[in-house]
Amino acid sequence: MDQYAEKYHTSVEAIQAVNYNLKTPLWIDSLVIIPVGFTDVSNLPSFETYVVTETGRTVESLAQELGVDPRNLKYYNAIGEGEALQVGDWLLIPRAGSSQ
Repeated sequence: MDQYAEKYHTSVEAIQAVNYNLKTPLWIDSLVIIPVGFTDVSNLPSFETYVVTETGRTVESLAQELGVDPRNLKYYNAIGEGEALQVGDWLLIPRAGSSQ
């Protein structure tokens, strides 16, 4: 992870803090959230990724299923009011804290 931290001007600790349940060492095809250009992530939750696999999913139904606030789900994914989720969309799911 050192090379990613250096490349994206952040720190390993910041990368670990914003990735909920990050497994190390990283494997090929791992999806890692990187806070580009800053290291103070104290105001951010940890995130896990989610891919939409069903048609007709709404932010509200997904938020309820995953136990997150739909307002935060919209905010961290820049989803506008009334905007539909599409199959194949990747979302950041904000979690209360790191599982580290």
